[in-house]
Amino acid sequence: MTTPLFSLGTVVATPGVNDLVQSGGYGDSRPLSRLLKRHLCGDWAGRATDPTMYGSVGMLDDHDLEVNRSALVGGGRILTVWEATGPWVGLPPRKTAEGVEIRQNGDRIDTITIWIITEADRSATTFLLPSEY
Repeated sequence: MTTPLFSLGTVVATPGVNDLVQSGGYGDSRPLSRLLKRHLCGDWAGRATDPTMYGSVGMLDDHDLEVNRSALVGGGRILTVWEATGPWVGLPPRKTAEGVEIRQNGDRIDTITIWIITEADRSATTFLLPSEY
């Protein structure tokens, strides 16, 4: 799916997500831009086949997928939950500047869970870590 299904409003990221992007060595938000495109086009539960998507997997269950579909017609918030690997893999374990614990496996980051929430009134879309909710 490549056609945008709804308006994003103002796109923002929480401090934990901003810190994560900066620590990835890219100094920009390319991985987030790709996840945002998938969120906007309704790819809420798919596995990325594009190698630039870093193996991100949409983690919504059937109930949440139906809530999102209903929100497209009748309003309501739209949620995407991603288990993402990628530029963060291999970084040493740590907490973000805000004290958010980054999920780890041994001495390296394994996966990161990132939420994207678009408000019911479509005024804003926020990237956040679950611990920042």
